[in-house]
Amino acid sequence: MKKLEIFNSMLEEQIAFFTKEAAKHKSLYRSCRYSVSILSALSAVLAALTVVVDDDLIKVLIVVASAVSSVIAFREGLRKPYELWMNERSTSHALLDLKRDARFYLTDNSSDEDIEDFFQKMQSIVTMSGKNWRAVVSSDSKVTK
Repeated sequence: MKKLEIFNSMLEEQIAFFTKEAAKHKSLYRSCRYSVSILSALSAVLAALTVVVDDDLIKVLIVVASAVSSVIAFREGLRKPYELWMNERSTSHALLDLKRDARFYLTDNSSDEDIEDFFQKMQSIVTMSGKNWRAVVSSDSKVTK
């Protein structure tokens, strides 16, 4: 297998990985936001309902909806899916830009040095993404300590 084929294969793997991870964190972020919004609205509707109907079950449902909403919001704050989604999305886009550049500049006749330069660019993008990921995750540990 030629170096260019190896590089292209590795680049495709990295793009697929970061695209998949970004999709997972996007989904988690949106599900948390929608859940908190729905539960908050439900709490407000139930609270308004207590004006008309004085039922202990409604009061319990308000407390449950509020508690579940708080747990979901806490989980979102702890996991930081938005920050991870943005990091992975920007990494994926940087790798796609690199792929476009590689397709334009590299050919089957490119020297090993040229291919290695593009490989180093890919490594730099992935390394920076890892550093950003660690910064997001480490900010969680500061909160929980």
